[in-house]
Amino acid sequence: MGNLTVKIISQENNILNINNVLCISLPVKIGSITILPKHVNLITKLYNGKILLRTLNDIQHINIYSGIANVYHNKIWILLLNKNQAEL
Repeated sequence: MGNLTVKIISQENNILNINNVLCISLPVKIGSITILPKHVNLITKLYNGKILLRTLNDIQHINIYSGIANVYHNKIWILLLNKNQAEL
């Protein structure tokens, strides 16, 4: 099925760059959406909440306040709108 590549950046720096992500859940206005490999391409606004990243060996929780996510061909770019807002 393949895996996802996730890059999280803020206005100031690159926060996280991780390959081989099995799935990622993103906080959106109506709750959350989970992105799996081969997900339809989309751009969405992110809201206050947690990003959950699942890899083969780990689950990471990242608290965010707001941002934008771009899903395109198994690559996910997340731009955080407030600098230094991610809490790993």
